[in-house]
Amino acid sequence: MPPKRGERFDAAVRAGGTRLGALIVQSEPAFVSELAGGRRITPQAAGYAVWREHRDEFERQRNAAFTERWMLRLSEFDPHRMLGAMFLHGGVGHLLGNMIFLAALGLLVEGALGA
Repeated sequence: MPPKRGERFDAAVRAGGTRLGALIVQSEPAFVSELAGGRRITPQAAGYAVWREHRDEFERQRNAAFTERWMLRLSEFDPHRMLGAMFLHGGVGHLLGNMIFLAALGLLVEGALGA
């Protein structure tokens, strides 16, 4: 019998640490939605207040992350985010590096093919 989803998550966190766990949670929008809506961990659960406090801090940090704000989400249509994901996916430094590389490559192609 294959391991359940929660057991796979626990094994991944034990093997890769909490950073891997955060990446797994981030890649599961349905799970994140259920957590935020109180459908996974209910207010009646033991230790809910402590969990909620830590969860709010996690959400604050996650929402402040550059990649989280600009990553492409296929589940939603947002032209602003789509454009940002194309050009700002790695930060402003990444964008500048891409533009420098594009200019250098463009000059080489123009020299080979002509103006």
